[in-house]
Amino acid sequence: MHDLLEMDAWAKDYNPRKKVQMVSDPDKSFVKKLGVPDSVQNFALVVKDGIVDYVTMNKEDCRAENVLNKVA
Repeated sequence: MHDLLEMDAWAKDYNPRKKVQMVSDPDKSFVKKLGVPDSVQNFALVVKDGIVDYVTMNKEDCRAENVLNKVA
């Protein structure tokens, strides 16, 4: 949860071109389409130019600093 809040704050403060978007998928319908199991609690997805560029379910790779480095 801390990383999610950190990413949201970063997106608001340092994201003038809206490169980072926070999205919600409460029923996990989108995540299921990607093949991510229901048991996964930590998930990161980076989309560049409409194409999924980075997907991870590894807890360390889901940390805000690591995900933000992928779009920087």
